[in-house]
This record gives sequence, structure tokens and C-alpha cells, in this order.
Amino acid sequence: MDAAARYMKSSPQTIAIVSGGKGEDEPISEAKAMKKGLVSEGIEKDRILLETRSRTTYQNIKFSKKLVPKNSTVVCVTNGFHVYRAVKMAEKLGLKVHGLSARTPFSTIPKSYLREYLAIAKYKLTGRL
Repeated sequence: MDAAARYMKSSPQTIAIVSGGKGEDEPISEAKAMKKGLVSEGIEKDRILLETRSRTTYQNIKFSKKLVPKNSTVVCVTNGFHVYRAVKMAEKLGLKVHGLSARTPFSTIPKSYLREYLAIAKYKLTGRL
């Protein structure tokens, strides 16, 4: 949220598409939680669009693409370990995209990078990367 809020404050014409569904054990969707976070950082509500159906990174991008204004360049904000795969998926889905890396908590780095390595292999094998 910090990286996205900083970017949006420096680019006041930018809109955000926050993406992510609601898990069974979660009170609200990831998208709604992110919108709350951005609003608490001073970002205007009308600059934030919600995509609340997705369950995977691929769905995040596929469903969010429908909300992207035509001929726009997308800035995908995600954890550092996740930027490569997210950007490659977005490009494969036809978006003009740049990645913006958010800080990854140090304690989660080994597990996150291992999981991401396996996810990249899976998506390459299935043709989504």
C-alpha cells in the first residue's frame, strides 16, 4: 500500500485498480482492504476502482484489464519477488505495463522467493507466461 500510495500522490491523474477476492476466512475482499488502505493514506475514493472476483494473479490481471482505460500504460505494484511474473502475465494479456516493487518483509523472503520460483515454472509450462 505504501508504494502504491506514494506513486499515486506523485501522479495525481493516476487511478488505481485494486484487485483481489474474498477468502472464506476473510471479512472483506483483498480489493476492499486495499481501497481502505489507500484512502487512509489520503488517496481520493473516486480514484480507486475495485475488482473483487479474482483468486489468482492471472485472474487479478485478466479481470482488472477490463477496467483499464484504452491505450493506457499500467503500473503493476506488487512485492519485489512477484513483479517479474505479474508484469510478464500482464504483457501476455496485451497490457502496456511497468512494474513497481513494494517492500517485502525480510522474514518472508526465503519462502516467498521459493514459492514464486515454482509459480513461474508452472505458468511457463501452462503458457500463461
